[in-house]
Amino acid sequence: MKSSILKIVSIAVLVLIALMICVFKIKDKPVKVAILDTGINNTSVESKLVSKEFINDSQKDNNHGNDIAQIIESQNKIIIYDAKVLNNDGVGKVEDTIEATD
Repeated sequence: MKSSILKIVSIAVLVLIALMICVFKIKDKPVKVAILDTGINNTSVESKLVSKEFINDSQKDNNHGNDIAQIIESQNKIIIYDAKVLNNDGVGKVEDTIEATD
């Protein structure tokens, strides 16, 4: 039950981000998108990537962050701000997410 709710919320967030990119896209200027997730490997995306880890976990084996970044980068000219707030198991602290949002 918990994982199905998480999937629904993830899909809703992706749709919202895609709509925001379409609405706020300015001609020839990159759109900045922050992804608070498990982290993104710079080799998995073609867009400019700015990364910062908010948790003490050096592993980036969980591909969820990479997959989300690739879906979002299907839009032209974006800059991705990678805020790693979840560990390899998809677990994180609320405090880290708040800090990343700030």
